[in-house]
Parts: sequence; structure tokens; C-alpha cells
Amino acid sequence: MSMDRQLRSACRLHLVLACASFLALAGCGSGSALESQRQSILGGVPSNRTAVVAVFNIDELCTGALIDVDLVLTARHCVSHLSGIGCAAKRTGEYALKELGVTSDSVSMSINPFSLPYEAVAELSFLPSPDGEALCGGDIALLRLAQPVVGIVPLEPRLDAPPQVGEPVTAVGYGRSVGDNPDSAGTRLEFAGAKVSLVGAASYPDGSPRRTDGEWAIDKGPCYGDSGSPALAADGRTLGVMSRGAGAVCTDMTYERLDVHADWLRGRVRAAAARAGRAPPAWALVHSAAFGEGCVRADQCVDGLTCLQVGDASRCTSADCASCQSDWKCGSEGYCVPPELVPAPAHGCGASGSSAPLALASALAVFACARRRRST
Repeated sequence: MSMDRQLRSACRLHLVLACASFLALAGCGSGSALESQRQSILGGVPSNRTAVVAVFNIDELCTGALIDVDLVLTARHCVSHLSGIGCAAKRTGEYALKELGVTSDSVSMSINPFSLPYEAVAELSFLPSPDGEALCGGDIALLRLAQPVVGIVPLEPRLDAPPQVGEPVTAVGYGRSVGDNPDSAGTRLEFAGAKVSLVGAASYPDGSPRRTDGEWAIDKGPCYGDSGSPALAADGRTLGVMSRGAGAVCTDMTYERLDVHADWLRGRVRAAAARAGRAPPAWALVHSAAFGEGCVRADQCVDGLTCLQVGDASRCTSADCASCQSDWKCGSEGYCVPPELVPAPAHGCGASGSSAPLALASALAVFACARRRRST
């Protein structure tokens, strides 16, 4: 990642003290919901997925996913001050932008990460929360970087389908590789042996909420320091944002679903791209490409159109030739194409054409027919 070197000589970075917020899931039988809001990839191996980045504030380390050249998707609690934990957690305010940083490099837990090259954060965007402050079901934040990143291909969120129970996923993050060793955090690791264990709402035995409809769980992998990290499906798209879990055992961790927030996420990404004067990523253009415009998938076209090969490019068009727009006509493939791609009608032996070559061919055909009659 291309970074501007910025120094902070006076930083109250207390990464070691952040362990205090990594509370074990205590009294789960009584439904006390003491889940750590700050969550490493246990059993992970080094990862070269550079679109998965470290997100840090002046107090602790999190993880995020670069989803456009200047946009990082992470957990809201990674950039916010909190009161309470688990589904009882409430946001009490945000860190100042100057107290946040992003890097795709390793982060040492024993030094001030602001003393090394990093990307500054220029803007924060949050989901609308049902009661204004609660995080469960809405623990998502979008960070706009001060400068676009070069040399890294962003991840694509999977917005067209929810996670499925039993679906294999790869957890990627910067958290601890050894649960009780805070110095093991700060390196990007991935664990490919995880599966989706639950999708949807869940409660503790006493009826208190554990997850909302907009959340899902992973059986194992992430732990301390992986808050905000992505979980990748088999096709490489990210399914969610790591939110919280049982800090004592680092299993049954909760992720925020992305598909239920598809409209908000696409809208924010399109707005950021427009402000920067660039085209948004293809996945953010769902149902916005008009007749004849370029596309990659059918869901990028406005309703009633589909994405098909038109000439040497894929474009939004109609599969119903009765619905061709502009001067487009029905092509040989059975859908609307520009007139220049419609083949000219074939001419028979006695037909006449406007061009000299066609007229000459017709005359020769008549001459040949006459000779055959004379020879019989």
C-alpha cells in the first residue's frame, strides 16, 4: 500500500491495556451476554490478501477490508467509544479522524503505529441504527481514506445472497495467533477451515438477545484483534464484518451480514466514486445501468433489461425483441442489438438488389439457368 509517512509524537496508544476489553463470555447459562466487543485468527497462516488491512485507533488494533480504492469496511466499534459490551453495548461517540489509521503492512504491538507510514482517514460513514446508538445488527462502518490506494485490488462484497449454514469461509485478520499472547497480533493471517454455523437471530437462555436477524456466526477462527475483519466465500467475495464473540474460547463469533445492507453500501460507494470523479466498482452499479450501457452482471441493469454480449462488449439490452429501444433491432441471437450488428437480409436467385455486385450475381444466375434449359 502506498502510504504518506505521518508522525504522531504524542500518542496515548494503549494496545496492551485493550486486553481489558477482551472479556470472556461469562455466565452464559444465565444469559449475561458478556461478549467481547473487540475481537485474531487462531490457527491461521500468513496471508497475501493485501486488501485486508489493519485498522487502528489510539487505543487498539482492528481489521478491515478495502472495498474500493479509498474505502475500508470495518466494524463501527473499531472507530467508536463504547459503553457496555455485546448486544448491550452503546456508542458514546467516535474517535477523531486524526486518531485513526489504516495500513496493509504488519503492525507491531510494542510501538506506536502512528510513527510508521499509514493511510489517514478522511471521513466515517455509519449505518442507520434502529435506536440510534445500539451496535448489534449495525456494527458496520465505512472509512474513506484521505488518498486512494494504488497497487491493491479491492475486495467485492457479496450483496446478492446471504450466508448459508454450513458454507465454508476463510477468516482473514490481524488479530492474535495465540489467544493469550497479545504480542502475537499485528500480522495478517488467514484460516480456511471455518464454516457458517448460524444465520439470523439468537437469544441467551434468559431471553436476552445474542444476535439479530442481520447477523450470522462462524464456528471458529477469529479472536482478539479481528474485529472488523472480512470472512471470504469460496469465490473470494466477503460475506460480513466481524463484530464480537466469546473472548475466552474464540469460537461462535458474530458477523454483521452485508446483503441486508446492500442498498446503503452501494449508495455510499457510488457517492464516494462520484465525488472523486471516477467510475464506481461494477458491483455497486446494481439496477442503475440503462439500455445500451456497459455491464458485467444482469443485476447491474435497470429492471426489464439483462446483461448480454453485444458486439465486442457486454451491454444492458432487452431479451424481448418487441421491447428494443432507440434504433436497436432484433439480432440473430434473438435479443436487441444496434442496427449495425443486424445481418443484411439474404437475396435469392430472382431477387434484385441495389448494389452492383448483387445485380451482377443475379444476371449470371439467370444466364446459367438459360444455358441449362438450352442444353436439355
